[in-house]
Amino acid sequence: MFKKSILLFFVLFSTLSFAQTEEAEKQLVKIFELCKAKNYSEAANYFLYEGEDAARNLKGTYNYKERKEKIAVDKIGKKIFALLDISDGYKIVSKSNHDKNGLKWTVFNVAFISGNQEIEGSFYMTKINNKYVLGSID
Repeated sequence: MFKKSILLFFVLFSTLSFAQTEEAEKQLVKIFELCKAKNYSEAANYFLYEGEDAARNLKGTYNYKERKEKIAVDKIGKKIFALLDISDGYKIVSKSNHDKNGLKWTVFNVAFISGNQEIEGSFYMTKINNKYVLGSID
């Protein structure tokens, strides 16, 4: 009975982890679509705020109406746009989960493909306020 309980635990844990990764991936694709369309004001709702406001830092998203935050969002959005614009397409090469700064991160390693060349980037997604948001790009 104990072995069955352990097996059931791992099956449920794996299923939950897969569902969360799938949800994060859908959100990443949405972010790519918004940036490809240069809709940075909407994309701001999916970028994790990292800034001077300690109450919001790593807890909310950017406010595109604030000048400093708009600049930060545009920078992130343009970086993603550039990767998509020079590519014929992209593929997610790998996915992993990590804990950092008190947050759970799903990391997507993405290859942007242009002819025979590939540019790889890592996209860090975390869940805040019941939605996945992009924390950083490496």
